[in-house]
Amino acid sequence: MKVYSLLRWSSALCATAVVALASANSAFADDKAAETTQDAPTSATAGPQVAATTGGSSSGGSSGGSSGGSSSPRHAAILKDFKKADGLVPTYHKGNRMFFELNNSHYNGEFIVLISIARGVGIEPLYGGMSWGFGDDWVWTFRKVDDRVHIIRKNVRFKATDGKPESRAVKHAYGDSVLFSLPISTKGPGGGDLVEVTPVFMSDLPMIGDSLPGFGFSASKSVFGEVKGFEKNLELQVEATYASSGRLTLDTVPDSRGLTLDVHYSISKIPKGGYTPRVADDRVGYFLTAVKDYSRSDKEQFVRYINRWKLEKADPSAKMSEPKEPIIFYMENTIPYKYRKPIRDGILEWNKAFEKAGFIDAVRVIQQEDNADWDPEDVRYNTFRWITSDAGFAMGPSRVNPYTGQILDADIIFDADFLNYWKQAFENFNPSATEAILGGPVDVQSIEEYLKRYPVANRKNQCMLSGGMSQQFAFAAAAVLADAEKEKKEKKKKKKEKKEAEAKKAEAKQEAAEGEGEEAEGQEKAVEEEMKEEESKEDESKEEEEKEPSPEEIKKEREALLERMIMEGLKEVAMHEVGHTLGLRHNFIASKQYTLEEMGELETGEPLLASVMDYAPPHIAGPGKKQGHFYTQTIGKYDVWAIQYGYTPQSGGTDGEKKALAKIAARSTEDGLDFLTDEDTMSISPDPDSNRFDFGKDAIEFAKNQADVVQNAMDGLADRVVEDGENYSRVRQAFNSLLRQHGQAMYFASRYIGGVHVNRIHKGQEDAPQPYEVVPAEKQREALKLVSEQIFSDEPFEFSPELLNKLAGSHWNHWGTNFDARGDYPIHDTISRYQSQILSRLFSSVTLERMHDAELKVPADQDAFTTAEMFGSLTDSIFSELDSLEGGEYSTRQPAISSLRRNLQRDYLQRLSNLAMGNGFAPADCQTIAYAELIDLQEKLEEALESEVELDAYTRAHLLESERRVQKVLDAELTLSRP
Repeated sequence: MKVYSLLRWSSALCATAVVALASANSAFADDKAAETTQDAPTSATAGPQVAATTGGSSSGGSSGGSSGGSSSPRHAAILKDFKKADGLVPTYHKGNRMFFELNNSHYNGEFIVLISIARGVGIEPLYGGMSWGFGDDWVWTFRKVDDRVHIIRKNVRFKATDGKPESRAVKHAYGDSVLFSLPISTKGPGGGDLVEVTPVFMSDLPMIGDSLPGFGFSASKSVFGEVKGFEKNLELQVEATYASSGRLTLDTVPDSRGLTLDVHYSISKIPKGGYTPRVADDRVGYFLTAVKDYSRSDKEQFVRYINRWKLEKADPSAKMSEPKEPIIFYMENTIPYKYRKPIRDGILEWNKAFEKAGFIDAVRVIQQEDNADWDPEDVRYNTFRWITSDAGFAMGPSRVNPYTGQILDADIIFDADFLNYWKQAFENFNPSATEAILGGPVDVQSIEEYLKRYPVANRKNQCMLSGGMSQQFAFAAAAVLADAEKEKKEKKKKKKEKKEAEAKKAEAKQEAAEGEGEEAEGQEKAVEEEMKEEESKEDESKEEEEKEPSPEEIKKEREALLERMIMEGLKEVAMHEVGHTLGLRHNFIASKQYTLEEMGELETGEPLLASVMDYAPPHIAGPGKKQGHFYTQTIGKYDVWAIQYGYTPQSGGTDGEKKALAKIAARSTEDGLDFLTDEDTMSISPDPDSNRFDFGKDAIEFAKNQADVVQNAMDGLADRVVEDGENYSRVRQAFNSLLRQHGQAMYFASRYIGGVHVNRIHKGQEDAPQPYEVVPAEKQREALKLVSEQIFSDEPFEFSPELLNKLAGSHWNHWGTNFDARGDYPIHDTISRYQSQILSRLFSSVTLERMHDAELKVPADQDAFTTAEMFGSLTDSIFSELDSLEGGEYSTRQPAISSLRRNLQRDYLQRLSNLAMGNGFAPADCQTIAYAELIDLQEKLEEALESEVELDAYTRAHLLESERRVQKVLDAELTLSRP
């Protein structure tokens, strides 16, 4: 199963919940043993005991006769009051018990088993609608062994051609996993084997308990929910209860002694034949089905197929043809009416790509009627579902044949919560949330822990687009509101200019009156003409004033802009999620196709991105610039190309297809066809152009634009976002959203420092760059200069006291809210966290090692940006006051070094000291450079303290402390360096 689900790194609430759950482990240990003795057995070894409760016999599996002299068949007594569900696998269920009736077709088939959370508990990742399991697809077989049935999970990773010696070797080397051994109770009503599968589903089969430390599955408290049988699939639901000691308090759970969520199992048979797999190419981003084929001993043993639908032309000889079977999406009737059009349009946009692959109307949409008699859970229907789980996500899970990569069905799930962009969660960003905003952990230990918890193989299937959309909407809303205010300012500016013109006119008239002779007369005529012209302009200005919109009209215009932004965002998310269900992976370099200036010149309807498989922020035009589309409204060049690779019918046999596909993939060097995905977008990934929620060809240009937008939006923020009668919590939410965008944009720019561009090219491609290219030295210097001006300076953060005193919380303290114990806004801590996180990236051992390596990767006769230069520039920037202290009247209210700068200097000094002391994994050369920087810095500190400048108490104390700390580090380094 390929899952494109949302895991939000930065959820403070969820992080708190997980910590709380972990603390319950020891408290629940004593209770768990008692609970286990009360519950029904949950392991395969408990089969005979369970069978005994039905009146069956462990040895009478094949018997269909009567029991106890009764004329009724044995199954009648066993299945009394059980509900039957026909379909792929006949089932019988009651309470917390279930039977399958298995026949030869089941024993001879293989089944895909998909697991999802139908109803969650509001704790990550246990959200309603989330798919579960991020590794190999579960493939089950039922094997009859005497009077028992084994449920086996197949090993689908290894194979060899039947009949060859390698095939026998594979069978000896790799086996399947027997999950359960269940007794056959008797013959069922249909003549098949009646097997109780209660131990299978009344257990922690999906290992959800791993996400609930301190909780254990309780079979006695769990029951079967809805069970539906269809021709091609079986859908069953378990109302699974996990028990704990009850010492936890969770907002979303009434009593933690019984935490109940609905686990959904979808079982379908794997089809055989009729589909030709298509090999993958690493230059084109598809989800993969990978198998290791030991028959290919003389070459690459991994066989990689792309995941795609079986799409065939109705007329194979035609250049353009409708498909035999189109890909149909059914829009559920749960989607609000106002949102149906952008979603429908987003789905159908992909037909533009399929037309280039030779298909007409390959993708179609059908709206579910309110009285429809079909079920969305039937695998014959690909659905677009709208749910409300307060998780704020969208995803596109698919059912894929694990042998061929054929997509069998897909469902797209939208959570309505991501449209709620003013959230209490935005009122405070704790350290972990700030770290996530700015790329995630950058130290080696945290990265290793993260990779263990979320392996690359798992993260590739996660989609966080909608999770970030609500934050992007909040930023855009604040910026759009600022545009409305900007119009008012422009009008005030015009009025001021008019008054200045009137004064100038009067002055000129007076001078003309005082003139003499023909010269004076000529002057007077000129003035009269100028006055007439000014009067004409004045009349026009009066007309404009008369047309000036009222506050109500401005509000309506603002609301219309926000509505347009949401509709455009919905369409983009729909296109993105449909792309996943077509087999496409993320492409996080697609936002680099155009410069911001080029975007402003695009015609209406042209794509802003090379691919909708990127995460794009709203495109907010800078102050004074034309606002175009907020979000791209059509698929991009890369999307069309990727669909051509995956779906264009090929002829000429295996060799012909191989050549045709290689020709398509060879276009990857064209502008707009670059591909970098999730594993290229980690916090330690080398390419600075692979980001989530960046925009434009140049990250520095984007960062500057965002800084302008944020500065413009901060001006008058409180008056715009709060209306009379409302509290001020929205000011805090908007302020944090703006600050977040500023910090994130500067983080993107900082990635140029020590960056290396990655190119997925193959040998022989025309105009191909090298696989790796170090970011040019001038670009790295430009990035460091911008970061120094926008992050390591206090000027961008000089907010007015009036604004800071309006950053109020919501003052609510009840379930579902995040109570802030401090209450008032922690401005120093907030700014320091943004500064500290970017410093962490620059001081990261990965960054320093990469920069050190670059000195060998760049030819000696070419310019290179070195660690020595970076440290020197950072010291000069962060301690710039030491070079500019002059006589003046300094005080604690007007210090020589501001409080924000003092915090930054302490942080930088601590990092430089740790590096010089060898506390880390940085190259030895970096440690010695840090040591030398400390020596130079100590001299500057001493000079500042010995100067005749009368410093304020804060600055003097700060410099004294800093000088003493540097001296202690230097002394310690000398001691440590002795043999």
